[in-house]
Amino acid sequence: MVGLKKILSRLEGIKFTQGNLTKKVKGITFDSRKIENDYIFVAIKGHVFDGHNFINDAISKGATVVIAEQGFPISSDDIAQIIVGNSRKALATAVKAFYKDIDETMRLIGVTGTNGKTTITYLLKNLFETIGEEIGLIGTICNMVGDIKLHSERTTPESLEIFRLFEDMHNANIKNVVMEVSSHGLALERVHGLKFDIGIFTNLTPEHLDFHGNIEEYFKTKKMLFRMSDIGVINVDDKAGMRLFNEIDIGKISYGIKNSCDIQAKNLKLSPNGVSFTVATSPNESEIFHLTTPGIFTVYNALASIATGHIL
Repeated sequence: MVGLKKILSRLEGIKFTQGNLTKKVKGITFDSRKIENDYIFVAIKGHVFDGHNFINDAISKGATVVIAEQGFPISSDDIAQIIVGNSRKALATAVKAFYKDIDETMRLIGVTGTNGKTTITYLLKNLFETIGEEIGLIGTICNMVGDIKLHSERTTPESLEIFRLFEDMHNANIKNVVMEVSSHGLALERVHGLKFDIGIFTNLTPEHLDFHGNIEEYFKTKKMLFRMSDIGVINVDDKAGMRLFNEIDIGKISYGIKNSCDIQAKNLKLSPNGVSFTVATSPNESEIFHLTTPGIFTVYNALASIATGHIL
């Protein structure tokens, strides 16, 4: 169990507290159906359901702490309520504290962009395994703890699910994690508080504008990843990628085919059977790559992985 005061000390934007704040808690959830005794219930607003409508249900099932964005009447001083400005951000912060900052024991690589995220995560997984290092994967198709495949409901899970996966990886002695970081995941604070060793940007095309409103907001959301990354790996053939490369103030490495960059594909050959290209690995040396998946996108995905490997 974890002391509530420890979690409370980390929360941002607290507006009001009431009740017993000295207790210990056994777990956290945002799903009232999964409440157990001595749990924290975090009320978050979703696209379909609003967790604030399930606060009483959560308390009746054993929740002794509620984090929410709006106050509610409580019948016992033993129930603690913590009112915050952003309960999604509070969820991520509370989960990180509850799991004792387990993420900081791992090397995190985040991949964002409209296209290519899934392929790049698997390329990097193969890269790590080739050099004898185990790696966890969080993404669209599935989540993986070593060779164990786990069901994935969304590209970037809620922060609670992310940290449960981190705990499984930590218990399996896995020190590396590669994950897809979607614009929804960034906008909805699912990765709030994480520190990525490397952030990768693939490209930006006008998708998900029903959620973001316009392409500029979509770009700004993607850019959030690089405010929480130590090093950026950026596709500078992409217009948004070039803008991102010029705007971010962190360590960075560029990749591409057309524009001048750090990791550049040359002598490109495309065929129905695959692609081949050359990449300079040092001022005086280059390496030829042959891939059996056809298409120019294959080259860009490979370049992102090669650039990341160059950093590692």
